Amino acid sequence: MIRLRDLSKSYRMGSTTVRALDGVTLEVEAGEALAILGHSGSGKSTLLQLVGGLDTPTSGEVEVNHRIISSLSEDDLAEYRRVSVGFVFQDFYLQPHLDTVENVELPLKLNRVPRRERRERANVALQQVGLADRGTHRPKELSGGERQRVCIARAIVHGPSILLADEPTGNLDSGTSGEIVDLFLSLWREKAVTVLIVTHNSDVARRIGKSVSLRDGRIIDGGADAPE
Repeated sequence: MIRLRDLSKSYRMGSTTVRALDGVTLEVEAGEALAILGHSGSGKSTLLQLVGGLDTPTSGEVEVNHRIISSLSEDDLAEYRRVSVGFVFQDFYLQPHLDTVENVELPLKLNRVPRRERRERANVALQQVGLADRGTHRPKELSGGERQRVCIARAIVHGPSILLADEPTGNLDSGTSGEIVDLFLSLWREKAVTVLIVTHNSDVARRIGKSVSLRDGRIIDGGADAPE
């Protein structure tokens, strides 16, 4: 379960203070899928970074599975990210000098998983995202949709309980975007992970089902429909 309590985040930009989040309170049940909808600058990516332990709040709390992660040390936050969270980003962040399998193996390498087991688990993850035949290809040899599938395989390979995606369809055409959303929903159902997807696309949010909308760092709307 994820609980955000009166969560705020401010940044200094020169002499100006920017309030990215302003008193957000939100609860996400374990195993739930949620879309976080909003325009650029609404605070949605900041919220995702705080849940993922990539940043710390100015005030308020982030609680994940009865643990206040916003109060953890840097070492404990790093362990939380390595073990509990899988990240998917709009810009892929694949290593160009590594092939597909090697890119997917990276989280396991950080967790010091033996090489043979890393390779086996990476190949299983690639099969789950429909890329079993692309293991030896490098990122430049893949389409945008295939690169995002590699990113999703990398995000799930270590068996996280939370999957966080920041605009995962932002660089894709509408047809490929639909396929990626289908994949997220399939993984959500099969693996019982908690999925948070940040998007500015109302069609993506509708497909996910349950959503909250942010504007100027505040929640302005929420719903609880079932995914398609």
